[in-house]
Amino acid sequence: MDCIFSIEEILKAAAESYRKSLSSFRPWISTYPRNNVIAERNISFHAARSFCELTDGYAFMEREFRQIVDGREVSLKLDSYCASPELTCLLECKVLVDANTANEIMNDIDRLNEDTARQQVLLHVPVQPRNVHGLILVETWKSGLRDWWISTHNINIPPNLEGATERKVEAQRNGWQFKSTSVGRFEHGSPALAAGTECIWLYAIGPCMTINCDAV
Repeated sequence: MDCIFSIEEILKAAAESYRKSLSSFRPWISTYPRNNVIAERNISFHAARSFCELTDGYAFMEREFRQIVDGREVSLKLDSYCASPELTCLLECKVLVDANTANEIMNDIDRLNEDTARQQVLLHVPVQPRNVHGLILVETWKSGLRDWWISTHNINIPPNLEGATERKVEAQRNGWQFKSTSVGRFEHGSPALAAGTECIWLYAIGPCMTINCDAV
C-alpha cells in the first residue's frame, strides 16, 4: 500500500472535520496566542477519528512510552497511537506559536523512533502491525510558517527559528517529509485575528520503520 498517500488522505479528512467544527463553534476566549490557543488534544482527536474511519483501525490516546533523557529513564506519552493491519502511526500534535514550540516539535520528531515504535508494536496480539510511521501534526495561523516548514534549505528563516531549522533540515535528510494542508479561512475567528485568517496544518511523515521485535 502507498502509506504516504493513505496518511495524507486521513489528514485531509481530519482537516475537513476540524474545519466544520471551527465553522460552528468559536473556542477562543482571549488574545492570540497566549490564552486562546486551541488545545492540541483537539487536533489529535480529529486525526485519530479520521484514522479509525478510513482504515478500520483503532486509536489509543496518551500512550505511554519510555526513553532515556539526560542519562535517566523517563515516562513520556504519545498524543495518539493509531494502528491498523496495514498502517500504524505514532502521532504527536502541537500548536506552533513561537520558537519554543518549534523546538518541542523537533524533540517530538527525535522521539518518534524505532525504539518508541517497538514498545507499542510488542503489545499487539496476535499479529503485529506493518508500515509504522512517525507523524507530526501542527496547527498554525501564521501563513509565513508554511514556506519555512516545507523548505528543504536554511533560507528565509523566521526570527528565532534558526535552531529548529537546522534540526528540521536534518530530519528531512533522514527521510521525514514535511508538507502542509489548509483547514480553511474563518470570518469569525479569534478576537486577535483578522476576519478571513487561514488556519493551516503543517505535518511531517517519518520514513517507514522496520521494527525488530526480538530486541527487548
